[in-house]
Amino acid sequence: MMKTAFVFGTLVALSAATGCASDPNKEVKTAQAEEATEMRKARVDGAEDRKDAKVDNAEARKDREEKRAEVLPTGTQDRVDAQANMRAERDKYVARATARYQKSDARIDAARRKVDIAGAKASPSVRDRIRTADTQKSLVKGEMDQLTSVSDDHWKASTEKLDKHLDDLETLAKEAESKADSAVK
Repeated sequence: MMKTAFVFGTLVALSAATGCASDPNKEVKTAQAEEATEMRKARVDGAEDRKDAKVDNAEARKDREEKRAEVLPTGTQDRVDAQANMRAERDKYVARATARYQKSDARIDAARRKVDIAGAKASPSVRDRIRTADTQKSLVKGEMDQLTSVSDDHWKASTEKLDKHLDDLETLAKEAESKADSAVK
């Protein structure tokens, strides 16, 4: 019993001493910033998992369609196989693009949370970077929504344009989060 009381008393004294030496407000803000980062990581992991599942589903559907086509005449079989391959490639591209978008969205949200935590300590340039990323995010979302209606003839040009905009979005999101991290510290 005495040992327990001594250990407890020592812990209380140590926590009181360290509590006085450090800034509790800064500790809370640091914990909130870490929480925002962990939430982003969880969203990124979820986006990756969903992408992998969609890619696997696209491959499985392609395999099923090719299997069904085996009983058709050769010309028809070739057409069905080509269509199945094209559909699978489109589905996989959309899954990958969606994952990239969701990861960037998670970074932007984390940056926004960190700027809110930093309060007045966050510079206007950080807030501007987040607004710029949000604008780019809206552009990318619009292009992604239109992908389902893009003809096969225009598919390559549309995906190249979307890839460029996704690259820009990823860069803006990383910059926004990096600047927000600096503001919280």
